[in-house]
Amino acid sequence: MRAFGPCFHTHHVKIALDATPLYGRLGGIERALWQTLLALHELDLPHSFEVFVPQDAPASPLTKENWHWRRLPFEGAAKGRRIVWQQVKLPLLLKSENFDGLHATNYVMPLLSPCKTVVSIPDLIALDFPRFATRANRLHYRAVLPATLRHADVLLASTPHGCDAILRRAPKANVVVAALGVEDEFFEPISESECLAVREKFKLPPQFLLFAGNLEPKKNLPRLLRAVEALGNEAPELIFVGALKPWPELQQLKLRTRSLGYVERTELRALMSACVAFCFPSLIEGFGLPVLEALACGANVVASTRVPIPGLKQVAWTPQPRSVDSITVSIRAALNAADFVSVAGREFAREFSWQKTARIIAGVYDSL
Repeated sequence: MRAFGPCFHTHHVKIALDATPLYGRLGGIERALWQTLLALHELDLPHSFEVFVPQDAPASPLTKENWHWRRLPFEGAAKGRRIVWQQVKLPLLLKSENFDGLHATNYVMPLLSPCKTVVSIPDLIALDFPRFATRANRLHYRAVLPATLRHADVLLASTPHGCDAILRRAPKANVVVAALGVEDEFFEPISESECLAVREKFKLPPQFLLFAGNLEPKKNLPRLLRAVEALGNEAPELIFVGALKPWPELQQLKLRTRSLGYVERTELRALMSACVAFCFPSLIEGFGLPVLEALACGANVVASTRVPIPGLKQVAWTPQPRSVDSITVSIRAALNAADFVSVAGREFAREFSWQKTARIIAGVYDSL
């Protein structure tokens, strides 16, 4: 594992960024990519950047002359076309346009990349815990990810735990840890009128527990529901936000709880600020960004021991995710906790900024 500081005044290089995951509603990994791009763009870097995005990507946020937003002739959901472009067309383009470096931002690189290549590896769940990955991702990553780990010049992990997982599979890999960050808005207090508007819009009870994320097996939601039910009469309502469509094996969850679906970022902040506890008892995580966002909002947080944010247990309850009793005890403790816990959580979350993430990655670009 190597560390890179914020020094980036070396010679000009031409860098391509494969940002093809940016389309539709942005999930955790896509949101992290978007914020990393914005933070890199804010830095005064001497290099030129081509950001490759699908046809249906958001409007370009770029304003600097050395940054270009380049739309590709396919939509983001066309996974087959994305893979063909990444593995066949992108290497030819990198060569013909004389790129010095490529940052592949989402697990895999073109295996015939003609230039220095940095790859962001959010997690190795598809390889290490395949039952928690979709069939499409299992097949794709099983085919390309092991070779990516061996051939990339630099691999970016978001936690030391992620770095260790990579080195177990590719002991000679050059891995740099670049932790994710929290948007500044999450630290801003929510006004009473904003809070009231969200309460009225979603018909929220005076007290509620909150979960944010996809309704998928790795999130451990059946055990979370059982833990809340075990609280008995003292249990506040549990509310889900995030993707409305659960994985098939979780369909019955919809009968036992209330899901608000996707909410705006300002609404998410208001929900996190108003909840009596934010619950995130995952069985496995690459990082766990909603946990940091909830801490930034001042929420009492129950995450699991499998959320790999370093130092988290100092400011959150971290039950054993396979023990319903452990989760129940943690939620009960969070409901009875004093305000100083949320103050400590806020300070903890302040240590994670997208500006820090960007400076580390800029150092990696210079190392190329």
